[in-house]
Amino acid sequence: MKNLKLSDIKIFFIVLISLVVFLQGIFLIPPLDRDESRFAASTKNMIESENYTDIRLENVPRYKKPIGIYWAQAIFTKFLGTSPYDKIWTYRFPSLLGLILSIILIYFICRKIFNHEIAILSVFFLSTSMLFISEIHQAKTDGFLFLFISICNLIILSSIKDLKNKNKNKKLVNLYWTSMAIGVLIKGPIIIIFTILPLIVFSLISKNINSLKYIHSSLGYLIFLILVVPWLILITIKSDGSFWYESVVNDLFKKVYSGQESHGFPPGYYTILLFIFFWPGCIFLIDTFKIYFSRFKKNIIKDQQKLFLFCCFFPCFFVFELIPTKLPHYVFPSYLSLSILISISLFDYLKKDTFFNFKTFIAHSIYPITFISTFIISIYIYSVITINVLLVSFLLSLFFLLSLNQLLKKSLAKFLLAASFFQISVYLSIVYVLNPNLNIFWISKTINQVTTYEKDAVGIYHYGYNEPSLVFLMGHKAKRLEPEKMLEKFNSDEKNIFILTEKKMNEFSKKDYENQKFYLIKSFKGFNYSQGKYLKFYIFKNYATQ
Repeated sequence: MKNLKLSDIKIFFIVLISLVVFLQGIFLIPPLDRDESRFAASTKNMIESENYTDIRLENVPRYKKPIGIYWAQAIFTKFLGTSPYDKIWTYRFPSLLGLILSIILIYFICRKIFNHEIAILSVFFLSTSMLFISEIHQAKTDGFLFLFISICNLIILSSIKDLKNKNKNKKLVNLYWTSMAIGVLIKGPIIIIFTILPLIVFSLISKNINSLKYIHSSLGYLIFLILVVPWLILITIKSDGSFWYESVVNDLFKKVYSGQESHGFPPGYYTILLFIFFWPGCIFLIDTFKIYFSRFKKNIIKDQQKLFLFCCFFPCFFVFELIPTKLPHYVFPSYLSLSILISISLFDYLKKDTFFNFKTFIAHSIYPITFISTFIISIYIYSVITINVLLVSFLLSLFFLLSLNQLLKKSLAKFLLAASFFQISVYLSIVYVLNPNLNIFWISKTINQVTTYEKDAVGIYHYGYNEPSLVFLMGHKAKRLEPEKMLEKFNSDEKNIFILTEKKMNEFSKKDYENQKFYLIKSFKGFNYSQGKYLKFYIFKNYATQ
Protein backbone atom coordinates (compact mmCIF):
# COMPACT_ATOMS: atom_id res chain seq x y z
CA MET A 1 0.00 0.00 0.00
CA LYS A 2 3.01 2.33 0.54
CA ASN A 3 3.68 2.22 -3.21
CA LEU A 4 0.11 3.18 -4.08
CA LYS A 5 0.23 6.47 -5.97
CA LEU A 6 -2.41 9.16 -6.24
CA SER A 7 -2.97 8.13 -9.87
CA ASP A 8 -3.77 4.59 -8.69
CA ILE A 9 -6.35 5.92 -6.27
CA LYS A 10 -7.90 7.87 -9.15
CA ILE A 11 -8.22 4.75 -11.29
CA PHE A 12 -10.02 2.92 -8.48
CA PHE A 13 -12.35 5.92 -8.15
CA ILE A 14 -13.02 5.83 -11.90
CA VAL A 15 -13.67 2.07 -11.75
CA LEU A 16 -16.07 2.59 -8.82
CA ILE A 17 -18.02 5.21 -10.77
CA SER A 18 -18.09 2.91 -13.82
CA LEU A 19 -19.36 0.07 -11.65
CA VAL A 20 -22.18 2.20 -10.27
CA VAL A 21 -23.13 3.37 -13.78
CA PHE A 22 -23.06 -0.10 -15.31
CA LEU A 23 -25.09 -1.62 -12.47
CA GLN A 24 -28.12 0.42 -13.65
CA GLY A 25 -28.44 -1.51 -16.88
CA ILE A 26 -27.49 -4.83 -15.35
CA PHE A 27 -30.47 -4.54 -12.99
CA LEU A 28 -32.97 -2.82 -15.29
CA ILE A 29 -32.54 -4.32 -18.77
CA PRO A 30 -34.71 -7.47 -19.14
CA PRO A 31 -33.28 -10.84 -20.25
CA LEU A 32 -32.16 -10.63 -23.87
CA ASP A 33 -32.82 -13.18 -26.59
CA ARG A 34 -31.26 -15.34 -27.61
CA ASP A 35 -27.79 -16.22 -26.39
CA GLU A 36 -27.97 -14.51 -23.00
CA SER A 37 -31.23 -16.20 -22.03
CA ARG A 38 -30.01 -19.56 -23.34
CA PHE A 39 -27.01 -19.40 -21.04
CA ALA A 40 -29.04 -18.12 -18.08
CA ALA A 41 -31.86 -20.65 -18.54
CA SER A 42 -29.35 -23.51 -18.78
CA THR A 43 -27.61 -22.33 -15.60
CA LYS A 44 -30.97 -22.01 -13.86
CA ASN A 45 -31.81 -25.58 -14.88
CA MET A 46 -28.44 -26.68 -13.49
CA ILE A 47 -29.21 -25.06 -10.12
CA GLU A 48 -32.73 -26.47 -9.94
CA SER A 49 -31.68 -29.98 -10.91
CA GLU A 50 -28.48 -29.78 -8.83
CA ASN A 51 -26.69 -31.41 -11.77
CA TYR A 52 -23.50 -29.39 -12.23
CA THR A 53 -21.96 -31.69 -14.82
CA ASP A 54 -24.55 -31.77 -17.60
CA ILE A 55 -25.86 -28.73 -19.52
CA ARG A 56 -29.53 -28.72 -20.48
CA LEU A 57 -32.13 -26.27 -21.74
CA GLU A 58 -35.73 -27.43 -21.34
CA ASN A 59 -34.38 -30.92 -20.67
CA VAL A 60 -32.62 -30.88 -24.05
CA PRO A 61 -28.78 -31.19 -24.02
CA ARG A 62 -27.01 -27.91 -24.79
CA TYR A 63 -23.45 -28.77 -25.74
CA LYS A 64 -22.38 -25.78 -27.83
CA LYS A 65 -20.06 -24.44 -25.11
CA PRO A 66 -18.16 -26.04 -22.19
CA ILE A 67 -19.18 -25.82 -18.55
CA GLY A 68 -17.11 -22.87 -17.28
CA ILE A 69 -19.56 -20.01 -17.79
CA TYR A 70 -22.42 -22.04 -16.30
CA TRP A 71 -20.39 -22.77 -13.17
CA ALA A 72 -19.50 -19.08 -12.82
CA GLN A 73 -23.12 -17.98 -13.24
CA ALA A 74 -24.32 -20.69 -10.85
CA ILE A 75 -21.89 -19.56 -8.13
CA PHE A 76 -22.98 -15.92 -8.34
CA THR A 77 -26.67 -16.78 -8.62
CA LYS A 78 -26.58 -19.15 -5.65
CA PHE A 79 -24.72 -16.54 -3.60
CA LEU A 80 -26.65 -13.42 -4.66
CA GLY A 81 -30.05 -14.80 -5.74
CA THR A 82 -32.97 -16.60 -4.20
CA SER A 83 -35.35 -19.25 -5.53
CA PRO A 84 -36.73 -19.38 -8.23
CA TYR A 85 -33.49 -17.76 -9.47
CA ASP A 86 -35.15 -15.73 -12.22
CA LYS A 87 -33.33 -12.41 -11.72
CA ILE A 88 -31.11 -11.94 -14.74
CA TRP A 89 -28.66 -9.60 -12.98
CA THR A 90 -27.18 -12.43 -10.90
CA TYR A 91 -26.25 -14.26 -14.11
CA ARG A 92 -24.63 -11.12 -15.53
CA PHE A 93 -22.15 -10.75 -12.67
CA PRO A 94 -19.37 -12.95 -14.19
CA SER A 95 -19.29 -10.63 -17.23
CA LEU A 96 -19.29 -7.56 -15.00
CA LEU A 97 -16.56 -8.94 -12.74
CA GLY A 98 -14.45 -10.19 -15.63
CA LEU A 99 -14.43 -6.86 -17.46
CA ILE A 100 -13.98 -4.66 -14.38
CA LEU A 101 -11.01 -6.78 -13.23
CA SER A 102 -9.63 -6.61 -16.77
CA ILE A 103 -9.73 -2.81 -16.69
CA ILE A 104 -7.83 -2.70 -13.38
CA LEU A 105 -5.27 -5.23 -14.64
CA ILE A 106 -4.75 -3.39 -17.94
CA TYR A 107 -4.18 -0.11 -16.14
CA PHE A 108 -1.51 -1.41 -13.76
CA ILE A 109 0.35 -3.46 -16.39
CA CYS A 110 0.34 -0.60 -18.91
CA ARG A 111 1.43 1.89 -16.28
CA LYS A 112 4.34 -0.39 -15.38
CA ILE A 113 5.38 -1.03 -19.00
CA PHE A 114 4.65 2.40 -20.51
CA ASN A 115 3.39 5.25 -18.33
CA HIS A 116 0.31 6.55 -16.52
CA GLU A 117 -1.03 8.50 -19.52
CA ILE A 118 -0.93 5.52 -21.87
CA ALA A 119 -2.49 3.32 -19.18
CA ILE A 120 -5.38 5.75 -18.65
CA LEU A 121 -5.94 6.21 -22.40
CA SER A 122 -5.95 2.43 -22.97
CA VAL A 123 -8.52 1.89 -20.24
CA PHE A 124 -10.58 4.82 -21.50
CA PHE A 125 -10.77 3.67 -25.13
CA LEU A 126 -11.63 0.12 -24.15
CA SER A 127 -14.21 0.82 -21.44
CA THR A 128 -16.08 3.53 -23.39
CA SER A 129 -16.46 1.39 -26.52
CA MET A 130 -20.01 0.23 -27.22
CA LEU A 131 -18.88 -3.38 -27.55
CA PHE A 132 -17.40 -3.29 -24.03
CA ILE A 133 -20.59 -1.69 -22.68
CA SER A 134 -22.70 -4.31 -24.46
CA GLU A 135 -20.68 -7.31 -23.23
CA ILE A 136 -20.57 -6.15 -19.61
CA HIS A 137 -24.39 -6.36 -19.57
CA GLN A 138 -24.86 -9.83 -21.02
CA ALA A 139 -24.78 -13.19 -19.26
CA LYS A 140 -22.63 -14.83 -21.93
CA THR A 141 -19.11 -16.19 -22.27
CA ASP A 142 -17.34 -13.22 -23.84
CA GLY A 143 -17.07 -10.78 -20.93
CA PHE A 144 -15.76 -13.43 -18.55
CA LEU A 145 -13.44 -14.94 -21.18
CA PHE A 146 -11.97 -11.49 -21.87
CA LEU A 147 -10.39 -11.50 -18.39
CA PHE A 148 -8.41 -14.69 -18.96
CA ILE A 149 -7.31 -13.73 -22.48
CA SER A 150 -6.14 -10.40 -21.02
CA ILE A 151 -4.20 -12.16 -18.25
CA CYS A 152 -2.39 -14.38 -20.78
CA ASN A 153 -1.46 -11.58 -23.19
CA LEU A 154 -0.52 -9.07 -20.49
CA ILE A 155 1.79 -11.67 -18.91
CA ILE A 156 3.64 -12.01 -22.24
CA LEU A 157 3.61 -8.24 -22.84
CA SER A 158 5.15 -7.59 -19.42
CA SER A 159 7.72 -10.34 -19.96
CA ILE A 160 8.92 -9.35 -23.45
CA LYS A 161 12.21 -7.97 -22.14
CA ASP A 162 12.92 -11.22 -20.31
CA LEU A 163 12.69 -13.28 -23.49
CA LYS A 164 16.15 -12.33 -24.74
CA ASN A 165 17.70 -13.05 -21.36
CA LYS A 166 15.74 -16.28 -21.18
CA ASN A 167 14.59 -15.32 -17.70
CA LYS A 168 11.34 -16.93 -16.70
CA ASN A 169 8.93 -16.03 -13.94
CA LYS A 170 7.57 -19.50 -13.16
CA LYS A 171 4.64 -18.16 -11.15
CA LEU A 172 3.50 -16.04 -14.09
CA VAL A 173 3.90 -18.95 -16.51
CA ASN A 174 1.78 -21.16 -14.22
CA LEU A 175 -0.79 -18.35 -14.03
CA TYR A 176 -0.72 -18.24 -17.84
CA TRP A 177 -1.64 -21.93 -18.12
CA THR A 178 -4.24 -21.63 -15.35
CA SER A 179 -5.90 -18.81 -17.30
CA MET A 180 -5.67 -20.85 -20.50
CA ALA A 181 -7.42 -23.75 -18.79
CA ILE A 182 -10.23 -21.57 -17.44
CA GLY A 183 -10.58 -19.97 -20.89
CA VAL A 184 -10.96 -23.40 -22.51
CA LEU A 185 -13.59 -24.34 -19.92
CA ILE A 186 -15.47 -21.13 -20.70
CA LYS A 187 -15.48 -21.18 -24.51
CA GLY A 188 -13.40 -24.07 -25.74
CA PRO A 189 -10.30 -23.68 -27.97
CA ILE A 190 -11.22 -20.15 -29.15
CA ILE A 191 -8.82 -18.72 -26.56
CA ILE A 192 -5.92 -20.22 -28.56
CA ILE A 193 -6.61 -17.80 -31.44
CA PHE A 194 -6.14 -14.84 -29.10
CA THR A 195 -3.19 -16.19 -27.08
CA ILE A 196 -1.12 -18.85 -28.83
CA LEU A 197 -1.57 -17.53 -32.40
CA PRO A 198 -0.12 -14.09 -31.51
CA LEU A 199 2.88 -15.82 -29.91
CA ILE A 200 3.49 -17.91 -33.04
CA VAL A 201 3.25 -14.88 -35.36
CA PHE A 202 5.45 -12.85 -33.01
CA SER A 203 8.08 -15.62 -33.02
CA LEU A 204 8.05 -15.81 -36.83
CA ILE A 205 8.38 -12.04 -37.36
CA SER A 206 11.00 -11.54 -34.67
CA LYS A 207 12.75 -14.78 -35.68
CA ASN A 208 12.98 -15.70 -32.05
CA ILE A 209 11.35 -18.82 -30.60
CA ASN A 210 12.11 -17.77 -27.04
CA SER A 211 8.56 -16.44 -26.72
CA LEU A 212 7.18 -19.93 -27.27
CA LYS A 213 9.81 -21.40 -25.00
CA TYR A 214 8.87 -18.88 -22.34
CA ILE A 215 5.46 -20.49 -21.76
CA HIS A 216 6.92 -24.00 -21.75
CA SER A 217 6.31 -25.44 -18.29
CA SER A 218 5.74 -29.04 -17.22
CA LEU A 219 3.88 -27.83 -14.13
CA GLY A 220 1.86 -25.43 -16.29
CA TYR A 221 0.82 -28.24 -18.62
CA LEU A 222 -0.12 -30.37 -15.62
CA ILE A 223 -2.25 -27.57 -14.13
CA PHE A 224 -3.97 -27.16 -17.51
CA LEU A 225 -4.78 -30.87 -17.77
CA ILE A 226 -5.95 -31.15 -14.14
CA LEU A 227 -8.38 -28.27 -14.63
CA VAL A 228 -9.71 -29.21 -18.08
CA VAL A 229 -9.64 -32.97 -18.50
CA PRO A 230 -11.87 -34.23 -15.59
CA TRP A 231 -15.02 -32.46 -16.80
CA LEU A 232 -14.32 -33.42 -20.42
CA ILE A 233 -14.17 -37.07 -19.37
CA LEU A 234 -17.35 -36.77 -17.31
CA ILE A 235 -19.34 -35.02 -20.07
CA THR A 236 -18.06 -37.49 -22.68
CA ILE A 237 -19.41 -40.36 -20.58
CA LYS A 238 -22.59 -38.49 -19.65
CA SER A 239 -23.39 -37.49 -23.25
CA ASP A 240 -22.17 -40.73 -24.80
CA GLY A 241 -19.77 -38.66 -26.90
CA SER A 242 -22.40 -36.32 -28.36
CA PHE A 243 -20.82 -33.31 -26.59
CA TRP A 244 -17.88 -33.43 -29.01
CA TYR A 245 -20.11 -33.65 -32.06
CA GLU A 246 -22.35 -30.77 -30.97
CA SER A 247 -19.60 -28.43 -29.73
CA VAL A 248 -16.85 -29.12 -32.26
CA VAL A 249 -18.60 -30.32 -35.44
CA ASN A 250 -22.04 -28.74 -35.17
CA ASP A 251 -21.00 -25.44 -33.59
CA LEU A 252 -17.34 -24.65 -34.23
CA PHE A 253 -16.61 -26.22 -37.64
CA LYS A 254 -19.88 -25.13 -39.25
CA LYS A 255 -19.21 -21.53 -38.21
CA VAL A 256 -15.78 -21.75 -39.80
CA TYR A 257 -16.99 -23.20 -43.10
CA SER A 258 -20.29 -21.37 -43.58
CA GLY A 259 -22.40 -18.56 -42.14
CA GLN A 260 -24.54 -20.02 -39.37
CA GLU A 261 -27.81 -18.79 -37.83
CA SER A 262 -28.20 -15.98 -40.44
CA HIS A 263 -24.90 -14.44 -39.32
CA GLY A 264 -22.90 -14.88 -42.53
CA PHE A 265 -21.08 -11.74 -43.73
CA PRO A 266 -18.19 -11.06 -46.15
CA PRO A 267 -14.69 -9.93 -45.10
CA GLY A 268 -14.60 -6.29 -44.03
CA TYR A 269 -17.57 -6.67 -41.66
CA TYR A 270 -15.50 -6.24 -38.48
CA THR A 271 -13.44 -3.41 -39.97
CA ILE A 272 -16.59 -1.41 -40.70
CA LEU A 273 -18.02 -2.16 -37.26
CA LEU A 274 -14.92 -0.72 -35.59
CA PHE A 275 -16.32 2.72 -36.42
CA ILE A 276 -19.49 1.87 -34.49
CA PHE A 277 -18.38 -0.41 -31.66
CA PHE A 278 -14.94 1.10 -30.95
CA TRP A 279 -15.88 4.77 -30.64
CA PRO A 280 -14.16 7.07 -29.64
CA GLY A 281 -10.96 5.06 -30.16
CA CYS A 282 -11.84 4.51 -33.83
CA ILE A 283 -11.47 8.25 -34.44
CA PHE A 284 -7.68 7.86 -34.39
CA LEU A 285 -7.59 4.44 -36.03
CA ILE A 286 -6.69 5.37 -39.61
CA ASP A 287 -3.91 7.81 -38.79
CA THR A 288 -2.52 5.55 -36.07
CA PHE A 289 -1.89 2.68 -38.45
CA LYS A 290 -0.81 5.03 -41.23
CA ILE A 291 2.00 6.27 -38.98
CA TYR A 292 2.86 2.80 -37.70
CA PHE A 293 3.04 1.24 -41.16
CA SER A 294 4.99 4.13 -42.69
CA ARG A 295 7.69 3.52 -40.08
CA PHE A 296 7.13 -0.17 -39.55
CA LYS A 297 10.75 -1.22 -39.04
CA LYS A 298 11.52 1.67 -36.73
CA ASN A 299 8.26 1.73 -34.78
CA ILE A 300 7.25 -1.92 -34.73
CA ILE A 301 9.98 -4.39 -35.64
CA LYS A 302 12.54 -2.80 -33.32
CA ASP A 303 10.02 -2.36 -30.51
CA GLN A 304 9.16 -5.84 -29.27
CA GLN A 305 6.24 -4.68 -27.13
CA LYS A 306 4.57 -2.87 -30.01
CA LEU A 307 5.25 -5.85 -32.26
CA PHE A 308 3.55 -8.20 -29.82
CA LEU A 309 0.55 -5.86 -29.56
CA PHE A 310 0.33 -5.87 -33.37
CA CYS A 311 0.44 -9.66 -33.32
CA CYS A 312 -2.37 -9.70 -30.74
CA PHE A 313 -4.56 -7.62 -33.03
CA PHE A 314 -3.98 -8.21 -36.75
CA PRO A 315 -3.70 -12.04 -37.03
CA CYS A 316 -6.74 -12.62 -34.78
CA PHE A 317 -8.77 -9.90 -36.48
CA PHE A 318 -7.82 -11.24 -39.91
CA VAL A 319 -8.80 -14.81 -38.99
CA PHE A 320 -12.28 -13.71 -37.92
CA GLU A 321 -12.69 -11.54 -41.02
CA LEU A 322 -12.17 -14.72 -43.09
CA ILE A 323 -14.59 -16.89 -41.09
CA PRO A 324 -18.06 -16.67 -42.73
CA THR A 325 -20.08 -16.65 -39.48
CA LYS A 326 -19.72 -13.20 -37.94
CA LEU A 327 -21.06 -11.51 -34.82
CA PRO A 328 -19.64 -8.24 -33.40
CA HIS A 329 -18.40 -9.80 -30.14
CA TYR A 330 -16.24 -12.46 -31.83
CA VAL A 331 -13.33 -9.98 -32.17
CA PHE A 332 -13.86 -8.34 -28.79
CA PRO A 333 -10.58 -9.63 -27.22
CA SER A 334 -8.59 -7.91 -29.97
CA TYR A 335 -9.90 -4.54 -28.72
CA LEU A 336 -7.42 -4.74 -25.83
CA SER A 337 -4.29 -4.54 -27.97
CA LEU A 338 -5.95 -2.03 -30.30
CA SER A 339 -6.70 0.30 -27.36
CA ILE A 340 -3.09 0.18 -26.20
CA LEU A 341 -1.66 0.74 -29.71
CA ILE A 342 -3.82 3.81 -30.29
CA SER A 343 -2.98 5.16 -26.84
CA ILE A 344 0.76 4.78 -27.50
CA SER A 345 0.46 6.57 -30.83
CA LEU A 346 -1.51 9.45 -29.29
CA PHE A 347 1.07 9.87 -26.55
CA ASP A 348 4.03 9.65 -28.93
CA TYR A 349 2.74 11.87 -31.76
CA LEU A 350 0.22 14.22 -30.14
CA LYS A 351 2.56 17.24 -30.27
CA LYS A 352 2.78 16.92 -34.05
CA ASP A 353 -0.99 17.45 -34.39
CA THR A 354 -1.10 14.40 -36.63
CA PHE A 355 -4.51 13.08 -35.71
CA PHE A 356 -6.84 16.05 -36.08
CA ASN A 357 -7.97 16.24 -39.71
CA PHE A 358 -10.84 15.48 -42.08
CA LYS A 359 -10.49 11.69 -41.58
CA THR A 360 -10.88 12.02 -37.81
CA PHE A 361 -13.87 14.32 -38.37
CA ILE A 362 -15.62 11.64 -40.45
CA ALA A 363 -14.65 8.81 -38.08
CA HIS A 364 -15.90 10.87 -35.15
CA SER A 365 -19.30 11.54 -36.73
CA ILE A 366 -20.34 8.06 -37.93
CA TYR A 367 -21.23 6.53 -34.56
CA PRO A 368 -22.98 9.51 -32.87
CA ILE A 369 -25.12 10.27 -35.92
CA THR A 370 -25.97 6.57 -36.30
CA PHE A 371 -26.98 6.22 -32.66
CA ILE A 372 -29.01 9.45 -32.43
CA SER A 373 -30.85 8.56 -35.65
CA THR A 374 -31.51 5.00 -34.48
CA PHE A 375 -32.66 6.28 -31.08
CA ILE A 376 -35.28 8.63 -32.57
CA ILE A 377 -36.43 6.27 -35.34
CA SER A 378 -36.81 3.30 -32.94
CA ILE A 379 -39.02 5.23 -30.56
CA TYR A 380 -40.99 6.71 -33.47
CA ILE A 381 -41.68 3.25 -34.93
CA TYR A 382 -42.21 1.21 -31.76
CA SER A 383 -43.44 3.81 -29.26
CA VAL A 384 -44.36 7.50 -29.05
CA ILE A 385 -42.15 10.58 -29.34
CA THR A 386 -42.50 12.54 -26.08
CA ILE A 387 -40.93 15.70 -24.68
CA ASN A 388 -38.48 13.54 -22.72
CA VAL A 389 -37.38 11.77 -25.90
CA LEU A 390 -36.81 15.13 -27.62
CA LEU A 391 -34.89 16.44 -24.60
CA VAL A 392 -32.60 13.39 -24.55
CA SER A 393 -32.07 13.68 -28.30
CA PHE A 394 -31.09 17.32 -27.82
CA LEU A 395 -28.61 16.45 -25.05
CA LEU A 396 -27.06 13.68 -27.17
CA SER A 397 -26.68 16.10 -30.07
CA LEU A 398 -25.19 18.73 -27.76
CA PHE A 399 -22.53 16.37 -26.35
CA PHE A 400 -21.77 15.18 -29.89
CA LEU A 401 -21.17 18.77 -31.04
CA LEU A 402 -19.13 19.58 -27.92
CA SER A 403 -16.84 16.62 -28.51
CA LEU A 404 -16.54 17.56 -32.18
CA ASN A 405 -15.67 21.12 -31.22
CA GLN A 406 -12.89 19.95 -28.89
CA LEU A 407 -11.59 17.64 -31.62
CA LEU A 408 -11.36 20.55 -34.05
CA LYS A 409 -9.61 22.62 -31.37
CA LYS A 410 -7.06 19.78 -31.03
CA SER A 411 -7.63 19.56 -27.30
CA LEU A 412 -7.31 15.86 -26.50
CA ALA A 413 -8.11 16.06 -22.78
CA LYS A 414 -11.28 18.12 -23.29
CA PHE A 415 -12.28 15.96 -26.23
CA LEU A 416 -12.01 12.77 -24.15
CA LEU A 417 -14.10 14.40 -21.41
CA ALA A 418 -16.80 15.42 -23.90
CA ALA A 419 -16.71 11.98 -25.55
CA SER A 420 -17.14 10.28 -22.17
CA PHE A 421 -20.17 12.48 -21.43
CA PHE A 422 -21.63 11.49 -24.79
CA GLN A 423 -21.14 7.76 -24.11
CA ILE A 424 -22.60 8.06 -20.61
CA SER A 425 -25.60 9.85 -22.12
CA VAL A 426 -25.94 7.09 -24.73
CA TYR A 427 -25.86 4.46 -22.03
CA LEU A 428 -28.38 6.17 -19.75
CA SER A 429 -30.68 6.88 -22.70
CA ILE A 430 -30.67 3.15 -23.53
CA VAL A 431 -31.43 2.15 -19.94
CA TYR A 432 -33.92 4.84 -18.94
CA VAL A 433 -35.51 5.91 -22.25
CA LEU A 434 -35.21 3.18 -24.88
CA ASN A 435 -35.73 0.33 -22.41
CA PRO A 436 -39.13 1.51 -21.04
CA ASN A 437 -40.28 2.93 -24.38
CA LEU A 438 -39.62 -0.32 -26.20
CA ASN A 439 -41.86 -2.48 -24.02
CA ILE A 440 -43.17 -3.98 -27.24
CA PHE A 441 -39.82 -5.83 -27.38
CA TRP A 442 -40.06 -7.29 -23.87
CA ILE A 443 -42.65 -9.97 -24.60
CA SER A 444 -41.40 -12.46 -22.01
CA LYS A 445 -41.26 -9.80 -19.32
CA THR A 446 -44.88 -8.82 -20.03
CA ILE A 447 -46.10 -12.41 -19.95
CA ASN A 448 -44.25 -13.07 -16.70
CA GLN A 449 -45.68 -9.95 -15.04
CA VAL A 450 -49.26 -10.77 -16.07
CA THR A 451 -49.14 -14.39 -14.91
CA THR A 452 -47.51 -13.45 -11.60
CA TYR A 453 -50.77 -11.90 -10.38
CA GLU A 454 -52.72 -15.13 -10.98
CA LYS A 455 -51.49 -16.84 -7.84
CA ASP A 456 -54.27 -19.45 -7.65
CA ALA A 457 -53.36 -21.05 -10.99
CA VAL A 458 -52.22 -24.67 -10.77
CA GLY A 459 -50.44 -24.70 -14.15
CA ILE A 460 -49.29 -22.29 -16.83
CA TYR A 461 -49.03 -23.52 -20.42
CA HIS A 462 -47.73 -21.74 -23.51
CA TYR A 463 -47.18 -22.39 -27.19
CA GLY A 464 -46.22 -20.43 -30.31
CA TYR A 465 -43.59 -18.26 -28.65
CA ASN A 466 -40.59 -20.23 -27.46
CA GLU A 467 -37.84 -17.67 -27.03
CA PRO A 468 -35.21 -18.51 -24.35
CA SER A 469 -36.12 -15.43 -22.30
CA LEU A 470 -39.56 -16.93 -21.63
CA VAL A 471 -37.97 -20.24 -20.67
CA PHE A 472 -35.62 -18.41 -18.29
CA LEU A 473 -38.29 -16.28 -16.61
CA MET A 474 -41.04 -18.89 -16.43
CA GLY A 475 -39.30 -22.24 -16.72
CA HIS A 476 -39.95 -22.99 -13.08
CA LYS A 477 -43.68 -22.36 -13.32
CA ALA A 478 -44.69 -22.82 -16.96
CA LYS A 479 -44.59 -25.61 -19.51
CA ARG A 480 -44.65 -25.66 -23.30
CA LEU A 481 -47.71 -27.61 -24.48
CA GLU A 482 -49.30 -28.14 -27.87
CA PRO A 483 -52.81 -26.65 -28.32
CA GLU A 484 -54.37 -30.11 -28.66
CA LYS A 485 -53.06 -31.11 -25.24
CA MET A 486 -53.90 -27.69 -23.85
CA LEU A 487 -57.56 -28.47 -24.47
CA GLU A 488 -57.36 -31.33 -21.98
CA LYS A 489 -55.95 -28.98 -19.37
CA PHE A 490 -58.56 -26.36 -20.25
CA ASN A 491 -61.43 -28.84 -19.79
CA SER A 492 -60.05 -30.20 -16.53
CA ASP A 493 -61.12 -29.10 -13.06
CA GLU A 494 -57.71 -27.53 -12.44
CA LYS A 495 -57.27 -23.77 -12.56
CA ASN A 496 -54.83 -23.13 -15.39
CA ILE A 497 -53.44 -20.23 -17.43
CA PHE A 498 -52.76 -20.46 -21.15
CA ILE A 499 -50.57 -18.28 -23.41
CA LEU A 500 -50.97 -18.52 -27.18
CA THR A 501 -50.00 -16.48 -30.21
CA GLU A 502 -52.81 -15.34 -32.50
CA LYS A 503 -52.19 -18.12 -35.02
CA LYS A 504 -52.29 -20.82 -32.34
CA MET A 505 -55.21 -19.08 -30.64
CA ASN A 506 -57.27 -19.41 -33.80
CA GLU A 507 -56.54 -23.14 -33.82
CA PHE A 508 -57.41 -23.45 -30.15
CA SER A 509 -60.69 -21.51 -30.47
CA LYS A 510 -61.95 -24.08 -33.00
CA LYS A 511 -61.70 -26.85 -30.42
CA ASP A 512 -64.65 -28.10 -28.43
CA TYR A 513 -64.89 -26.73 -24.92
CA GLU A 514 -66.80 -28.73 -22.34
CA ASN A 515 -68.11 -27.13 -19.17
CA GLN A 516 -65.28 -24.65 -18.71
CA LYS A 517 -65.60 -21.03 -19.73
CA PHE A 518 -63.03 -18.86 -21.45
CA TYR A 519 -61.72 -15.92 -19.37
CA LEU A 520 -59.37 -13.53 -21.16
CA ILE A 521 -56.75 -12.03 -18.85
CA LYS A 522 -54.88 -9.92 -21.39
CA SER A 523 -54.18 -9.64 -25.08
CA PHE A 524 -51.26 -7.58 -26.38
CA LYS A 525 -49.04 -7.10 -29.38
CA GLY A 526 -45.29 -7.62 -29.21
CA PHE A 527 -42.33 -7.48 -31.56
CA ASN A 528 -40.13 -10.57 -31.63
CA TYR A 529 -36.78 -8.90 -32.43
CA SER A 530 -35.02 -12.26 -32.75
CA GLN A 531 -37.20 -13.13 -35.73
CA GLY A 532 -38.07 -9.60 -36.81
CA LYS A 533 -41.85 -9.93 -36.74
CA TYR A 534 -44.91 -8.77 -34.80
CA LEU A 535 -46.94 -11.26 -32.77
CA LYS A 536 -50.25 -10.93 -30.99
CA PHE A 537 -50.64 -12.79 -27.71
CA TYR A 538 -53.62 -14.03 -25.74
CA ILE A 539 -53.34 -14.86 -22.06
CA PHE A 540 -56.46 -16.56 -20.75
CA LYS A 541 -57.67 -18.94 -18.05
CA ASN A 542 -60.43 -21.48 -17.47
CA TYR A 543 -61.71 -20.14 -14.17
CA ALA A 544 -63.33 -17.02 -12.80
CA THR A 545 -61.63 -14.91 -10.13
CA GLN A 546 -63.31 -15.61 -6.81
